[in-house]
Amino acid sequence: MKPILFKIGSTSVPAYSFMLSLAFIIGTLIAIGLCKKQNISIIKMFGLAISIQISAHFGSRLLFVINNYSQFETNLLNVFTLSPGGFDFTGGLFLSVCIGIIYIKLTNLPFWKISDCLVPPIAVGIFLTKIGCFLGGCCYGKETHSFLGVRFPPDSLAAQKFGVQHLVHPTQLYEALSGLIILALVILCVRKHRKFEGQLFLSFMILYLIARTLNEGLRGDVVHHYIFNLTQTQFFNIILIFFAIVVYRMKLKAVKISTIKE
Repeated sequence: MKPILFKIGSTSVPAYSFMLSLAFIIGTLIAIGLCKKQNISIIKMFGLAISIQISAHFGSRLLFVINNYSQFETNLLNVFTLSPGGFDFTGGLFLSVCIGIIYIKLTNLPFWKISDCLVPPIAVGIFLTKIGCFLGGCCYGKETHSFLGVRFPPDSLAAQKFGVQHLVHPTQLYEALSGLIILALVILCVRKHRKFEGQLFLSFMILYLIARTLNEGLRGDVVHHYIFNLTQTQFFNIILIFFAIVVYRMKLKAVKISTIKE
């Protein structure tokens, strides 16, 4: 765990913010390279990347503040600082997707074609930001006796909750690896038999949301009875999974109908 990676003068650089920024830079380069092959405007893609970066930072911080409002009641100015620090990946993902959709519509970019190009950058973003979570000590798991368990230092949130002697699931690393594994499955299996634009994106999101929902059950830092004994993230993920499956089936049905007509 290393919540502050380094300092520039008197300014501290948090691990999560650094990894999120790194994900943005690498993801942008990958997205621009893939979209260039599809003859999609590089300038518009760069604008999309900037919009996603800003909304990801803002959304991550906003949801953390909402879920931990009691920490900020005594000093609301802390909302705009990193004290008490914290980000919620779900908030960043949700807001960046919403802003991305709006931007794509306003700039008349091909939505589904771009969505497929964004799969690798999203997977890389998940990997790097969850490594940032691991370094920051947030999003930790429940206690475990598994050989996979990790022990966080005394000043960590996990140690404060379970005790420094206890091992916890490294749920941050589980999720980081799941993003790369799902990316490999989509590229190796789905892309070879792709039937419609957007199939890579929808396949990735369905599998990732399922993996994240399962991983959420191992989290030790969340409330597991938000509704129906689910965490907040699990509840909204299930809704998103259902919606993504419906869209997937609709697009697949449209392809079959088009094939029959031909």
